[in-house]
Amino acid sequence: MQEHERSEPTRDRASFRAVLAWGALSAAGGLGFAVAFVLEANVAVLGLLLALAFGGLAAALRRLVLAHYPQVTGVEERPDLPSEGPAVDPGDVAIDPAVDEDTAAASRLRWGRRTILTAGGALAIGLLAPATSMGPTRPDVGLRTRWAEGTRLLDDDGRTLAPEALPEGGLDTVWPEGPDGGPLREELSAVVLIRAPEEDLGPPTDMDGVVDGNLVAYSKVCTHMGCPVGLFRAGTGVLFCPCHQASFDAGAGAVPTFGPAERALPQLPLRLEDGVLVAAGAFIGHVGPTTGLRPRQGRSTDRLLDEGGG
Repeated sequence: MQEHERSEPTRDRASFRAVLAWGALSAAGGLGFAVAFVLEANVAVLGLLLALAFGGLAAALRRLVLAHYPQVTGVEERPDLPSEGPAVDPGDVAIDPAVDEDTAAASRLRWGRRTILTAGGALAIGLLAPATSMGPTRPDVGLRTRWAEGTRLLDDDGRTLAPEALPEGGLDTVWPEGPDGGPLREELSAVVLIRAPEEDLGPPTDMDGVVDGNLVAYSKVCTHMGCPVGLFRAGTGVLFCPCHQASFDAGAGAVPTFGPAERALPQLPLRLEDGVLVAAGAFIGHVGPTTGLRPRQGRSTDRLLDEGGG
């Protein structure tokens, strides 16, 4: 008969502590992922928390299995027990240390299982968090930007823009004018101002919001995952998002023509006031992706400037 050698109690207790530690890290990662997702944290933070949750659960499960589930099958003969005998006072019976340690090991196994189940439950809660982004979009999400009737367009240097400032085939990133007279750099409010090929410009573009025949403005926030749309192919009139290769027809209401985006870029209607460009109203449509991670009001615009150009 092949017997399983009893592991040392000290080593068993160390394995038990490792199971608890890894399980706690996994639970923290799962719950942290849920909270971070709801708060729209950075994607790198979400990935780190999810890796911690899965990795901690795997490590805890491995330590539990190796410590308490030996890969050995053994058979032990059951000794014959006497049917009768003198009564024995329990106080006279010495407790076998091996039996006492077996009881402690069984208790550690139960707590180890509970730790695994708790960590798995926390991870499940974390994985359910993305469900909060499913379903219909709330009416107020994606519409509350700084653009309104009469808001002046400013470039990166804070200068107002006249129609002749943008050449044929040109693109510029513009911002709404803030209370202090400078550009209000909030990601949801970023706009690409382009001079599209006039012969290609038409519905579903809102032609009443076009200035100087072919000067049109769209949201710079991609409707796929919120990346900056910062490239314009003047020859074809296509706006391009370099993150996931989504393309939009600037002459036809910025409807998607290629890639994963499913909605058009919202148009910002324009008009002239005292010879400079101003908004004729708010965006026509929802800004940013319909579901999932959205850019937030007031979020830093460094990523738009660094990745999107313009």
